[in-house]
Amino acid sequence: MGITRRGVAGSAFLEGWLAGYPGAGVLHSHLVWHLSLWAIQRGDLDGAWAAYHARLRPRVNTGPAINQVSDGASFLFRAGLAGAPREAGLRREVSDAARRLFPQPRVTFIDLHGALAAAMVGDGERLALFVEGAKGPAGALVAAAARGFGAFARGDWEEVVAEHERFGGSRAQRDLLEQAWALGLIRVGRAEEAGRVLGRVSGRG
Repeated sequence: MGITRRGVAGSAFLEGWLAGYPGAGVLHSHLVWHLSLWAIQRGDLDGAWAAYHARLRPRVNTGPAINQVSDGASFLFRAGLAGAPREAGLRREVSDAARRLFPQPRVTFIDLHGALAAAMVGDGERLALFVEGAKGPAGALVAAAARGFGAFARGDWEEVVAEHERFGGSRAQRDLLEQAWALGLIRVGRAEEAGRVLGRVSGRG
């Protein structure tokens, strides 16, 4: 999925705007995360990884705890979807941060990313926390997403998660579910349907 014209414009605007925004600002790292997604979309994996190591990995991310986990987990997952090598050490770093900062299920949005981090390192015990103990009005969706991420990690491409608006967060944060879904559809021979899913995602951005 290539970068759209709105993505090119957004990336150029944000790069210029960030030049005047203090690096210690609470949203600086998260805004760099948005830039990293555009870099992935235009095929600039080197630039995306440079952003990750400079601002996004948990030990350098200056944002709130929720972004330290969500930015790192979602970046690594998306980079993997784009074909980047899956670096076990970096995935473990994010999974460890999620376990330390949010040891128990508590908030739907961060639980989603905690489950993703656990799935990426094959931590079945941790993943089961989100399947069995997710809380709140969207707890059932967290459990479904956790099962789906686990299936994705195992290569069971038939799992599907829907209704992701109820997780909260921005469209850019939630569309990792649709991208995972699309890859699953491709792997089971449903490329036309996958194209419609990806077309819906790219049409937003």
